[in-house]
Amino acid sequence: MDYFLLLFALSLLGMGVAVVYHCTQHRREAHIERWKQLSSVALRRPSRPIKHGSSLLFVYRFSSFLFISFVLALLLYKEGAVALKFFTVWNYCLLWVLFAIGSLVSIRNSSQNTEVSTLDKIFVVLVEVELPVSLMVTVVFWTVLFPEERPHQNTTWRWFDNISEHVFNFVLILFEFLSNRILLYPERWSFAICWTCLYALFALTYDKIQNDGTYIYPFLDSSSPHSIPWFLGICILVLAVHYMMCILSSLKQHFLVLPMQDHEFGVHGSTLLERLMGDS
Repeated sequence: MDYFLLLFALSLLGMGVAVVYHCTQHRREAHIERWKQLSSVALRRPSRPIKHGSSLLFVYRFSSFLFISFVLALLLYKEGAVALKFFTVWNYCLLWVLFAIGSLVSIRNSSQNTEVSTLDKIFVVLVEVELPVSLMVTVVFWTVLFPEERPHQNTTWRWFDNISEHVFNFVLILFEFLSNRILLYPERWSFAICWTCLYALFALTYDKIQNDGTYIYPFLDSSSPHSIPWFLGICILVLAVHYMMCILSSLKQHFLVLPMQDHEFGVHGSTLLERLMGDS
């Protein structure tokens, strides 16, 4: 029996339950104001005054979904289901789900009703997870894992796979984030950490079941005294990247989102300083 497939499914199910639970708890005071500030219409409109911008945003999301589908299908064809044990592939699968849901969000009926649905909230949470985690995956792969794997990077497929999953992964979600009106907030770091911890639990359990002396990632070898510092370091890196993305989100808000709202509501000539002072 392929135990890792079962663990993969159960871990994804756990993540899904956590996301749905979080999104449906409307009375949680720590997040209710954030959800109130979100409009379902805004999720379908870009952050720039582009003609037919909503349609272009849908085209980008659906094109990204198709590209990731192609890469994942090729990956499973060439390497089999065993490829699902790697965190890179986990992250890529989650990115695939993000763009699938984003495409559905884009094609929803854009009526006057701006009430945020559970699907909209799930999309926002996935963006909050993918933006920092994709950058973390890219950094860890090229600085820690790639130097050891470089002698084996001797095929066109291997280079295409690495570029797709360790460069385009962040490029795709970064462009999505800069193109939409979703904002990141410092206090909403928990899902990125939850996603990372779920994978660590899967990796440790998988290695114990296999019990053949090999590990998915050597630095997560539970028998090594260095595994805990490595894992804590990765969590700290995820948090650091999350706060970096929050700074980017703040810049996006003042340079892209606010001017776009001024354009839509007929407000012109306000400077960034005037907006900042007006918010106080």
